[in-house]
Amino acid sequence: MSMTKETTVTGGGGAIRTDEPSPPARQEARRLLVNAERFGLLVIFVVILVVFSVVSSGFFTLNNFRIVLGSEAVLGILALASIVPLICGEFDLSVGANMGASAIVLGTCMSRFHVGLGPAIVITLVFGLLVGLANGLLVAKVGVNSFIVTLAMSTFLAGLVQWYTNGTSISTGISQFLVRTATGDLLGIPKGLFWLLPVGLVAWYVLGHTPYGRALTSIGSNRKAAQLVGLRVSRLTLSSFLISGVLAALAGVLTVGQSGDANPQLVEGTLLLAALAAAFLGRSAFRPGRFNVPGTILAVYFVAFSVSGLEFLGAASWVAQVFDGLALAGAVTVTTVLARKNAPQ
Repeated sequence: MSMTKETTVTGGGGAIRTDEPSPPARQEARRLLVNAERFGLLVIFVVILVVFSVVSSGFFTLNNFRIVLGSEAVLGILALASIVPLICGEFDLSVGANMGASAIVLGTCMSRFHVGLGPAIVITLVFGLLVGLANGLLVAKVGVNSFIVTLAMSTFLAGLVQWYTNGTSISTGISQFLVRTATGDLLGIPKGLFWLLPVGLVAWYVLGHTPYGRALTSIGSNRKAAQLVGLRVSRLTLSSFLISGVLAALAGVLTVGQSGDANPQLVEGTLLLAALAAAFLGRSAFRPGRFNVPGTILAVYFVAFSVSGLEFLGAASWVAQVFDGLALAGAVTVTTVLARKNAPQ
């Protein structure tokens, strides 16, 4: 069956016959384009794994995969923390500093005050919540730009931690049970994944399949329209920063477990760029143009395995920062183009 239709255009030079795609052909082309946008990053990820497996003998090993999958769990949780405010159109640039400061809070509770692991984790999560509360109140209630507020919070936390620790890591008194639950493998699965996957599943359900998640998305799409339909924009925006703060603190707990100490250098926000790169790169996958949990986690491991492959080929240590920067710039460019293309004419 022909997938084109003939049309005849009559002009001054006579009849011109053209073949235009029929509606079914256009629909098929559109469907293929949509699938290419949704699964393009996943396909590229698979291709990269295959290429590095061929060109590097040490890349495609069970040990390397365990190391990458487990060690990137911290970044995965931090990236999820960053996308919650982003979904409703706000930035939280303090997630990296919040994670580092939360690690210091946890280390201090256990080392200096000899608090048990359970209460120490609760105190740490409350600390992260308070950081999120301060950010959220200034953004949602006062109306200060979130970029400025969270950047100021990040700077404040960095100074506070450096004053308290004098740049010295807290390495005594750390719960060995926490270390055992965050490092190594269980049934061949990196224990870091047992932290990331539950958080990812809950975030996936809440942000993508509940009225709350749809409300955040509506605010991010059109804040004024969200107000007109009765959404409590201020309260919902505040809640996004609360969730972001708690998840950043949880990432701080995990990083203490994986490293065995509380390092004040983390408060400088060294993982912030990587988290934002994953968030925006993930926006180009599965649900193009929207921040989403599966895309964010895929982006975390896309960058991690790409950097791992380059390091096996002899790349210097600075290649990770270069790759994060390029990934962030490229992701923002791609999502901007997709947003313009999909915008109503």
